[in-house]
Amino acid sequence: MMESQMRSLFDERGRCIPHMISCSSGVGLRESRIVDPEPWLRLDQPRIDYAACFARIVNYFMSGVKYWFTRRLPILAEEFERRSRAILERLDADSRTANILKGVYLPFCLPVCKVADYGTFFEKTLLPAIDRAYQASNPKGRGVLRYQQAGLYAGQITTVHGSRHENFMDALSQRTVVGLYFPTVFRGFSVEADLEQLEHLPDEFLLAGAIETAVACVIYPQLWKCLSLFLDCAAVRWQDKERSGLSLKTISIQPDATRGAMIREAFLNCQDRHLSTHSGGLVVLG
Repeated sequence: MMESQMRSLFDERGRCIPHMISCSSGVGLRESRIVDPEPWLRLDQPRIDYAACFARIVNYFMSGVKYWFTRRLPILAEEFERRSRAILERLDADSRTANILKGVYLPFCLPVCKVADYGTFFEKTLLPAIDRAYQASNPKGRGVLRYQQAGLYAGQITTVHGSRHENFMDALSQRTVVGLYFPTVFRGFSVEADLEQLEHLPDEFLLAGAIETAVACVIYPQLWKCLSLFLDCAAVRWQDKERSGLSLKTISIQPDATRGAMIREAFLNCQDRHLSTHSGGLVVLG
């Protein structure tokens, strides 16, 4: 087998090894920004209790004004665990991808759902679920903090071409989805760099969008303990209709145990001093 086929795509901490890419900017070439991540921003791999994760999915997506489903998932916790472990085994068996498991991986399970409008679904279903999950763990906390006015997401979130996010959306519309979310694989990468690096990863890797990222915040309270880490939803773009003159940006979710969840904007190539606290994610389905 050729050396390029055997070379690991991820380092000893599960972070994507940057593939140096330059892209045309109209005048010469520019490199998308990649910086070293902040060493004090550390997220440890949680112990995966599949039954507890399964219960949190059901508990926090079955109530509220706009809920995803009403009674139960169409699979059992045992199948959730079996399918998740099958993904882990598949990645571990490939020398190119095995190192990604040295980073943080978060199994998730979602019932079938046909999303008519991504922005409305994010605002009316996912954000209330994050709020309920946070308030349950932090009853004195402030919940989900959004500086945007209600309704700003409706009709304003689109999927990025080349992100492979359409594969996730297609699967979600047809069957119960089980997957792994890798939240820290692109620590220190700009949003544009996430997309460029994806081109050099196997097809099974999908860039994470707002749905998977939000669901992980619901299932795993451990994410709330990593203060000031911004989870970029790099597979989607958001156009703030209140400031339509500004360029497209993506959504970044900052789960913070002391301040609540901050739903922020992340520009596609933000300044280097900010990148060290940002991380895009990858998703692998099984």
